[in-house]
Amino acid sequence: MDSTSLYYFRELSKDLNMHRTAERIFVSQQTISNHILKLEEELGCRLYERKPGLTLTDAGREVLGFVDEMTLQQDNLKNTLADINNEEKGSICFGASMLRLGSCLPAVMPAFHARYPKVKMKLKDRMERELEALVRAGEVDLGIIVEVTDEKDLIVEPMLDDQVYVCVPDRLLREVYGEKDADRIRCRCAHGTDLRDLEKLPFCLLENRLGTEIQKCFDEAGYEPEVCMTSSFMQIAASVGFSGIAAFFTTQVAIGSRGNDIPADLNIFPLYQHGKPLYHRIYMIRRDKRYLPAFTRYFAELLKDHYREVARQHAERVAKRVR
Repeated sequence: MDSTSLYYFRELSKDLNMHRTAERIFVSQQTISNHILKLEEELGCRLYERKPGLTLTDAGREVLGFVDEMTLQQDNLKNTLADINNEEKGSICFGASMLRLGSCLPAVMPAFHARYPKVKMKLKDRMERELEALVRAGEVDLGIIVEVTDEKDLIVEPMLDDQVYVCVPDRLLREVYGEKDADRIRCRCAHGTDLRDLEKLPFCLLENRLGTEIQKCFDEAGYEPEVCMTSSFMQIAASVGFSGIAAFFTTQVAIGSRGNDIPADLNIFPLYQHGKPLYHRIYMIRRDKRYLPAFTRYFAELLKDHYREVARQHAERVAKRVR
């Protein structure tokens, strides 16, 4: 079987749309069509049903599994030989949300670049499920995500229990509750809140997995919040919250990445659910049975060290707060 035809078959199977695939890989639709027809003729079976839309046949799914396994083995051989030859050049495709890319890369890239200056980093800013699929397909080497929907063909490693906080600008707290009650709420919530004390505040809410968990906290508190804004992106909610018009939700990693941008009057209260701190677990994922070259393994270790340091610093801050 011609490797070029197999490549076009694999790429078309991702989109199941000839026009979209041709645009994505910069070839003509006719080129893809010719290779698919050639492959079907050689194998003696149809790989796709053409109507009403393009779908894989049973034979097509079998061939796709073969091509995926062949691609994995080719990559493993290439990476194994690179290690045998002590090659220190190549590339890593690393995927995460923009927030997590921005928080971890400044911490790990200096050490990585000093050790492997000839290795190129390719970044994929993707949502959780898309990133999981890209890792499973072998198109991303390492991914950082907060939800694993299916561990099949993946190696999943917990990195950090990222604590969740509700942040309230002090001027908003005083404006809504008055000086005396604001002082009382501040003292009560400093060591954790289940949101009962914040019922009168407007909120920036999240439309993502964390937002679903936060909604459970509102349900537990027994009220529907006044909504100032909704967003899928924690950074945007924080930016609006920093202006002082609404309370918002964030995590220790997200708030730590803002550095000196955090307003001096921002109250940062640990969010509780069922009497316990709420955490957002972060995972590192990679494809099972995929051989990672030495430089990718080194990058993975740097990521683990980074999250261990984040956890250590957070534990120290909690200990100080408790004292």
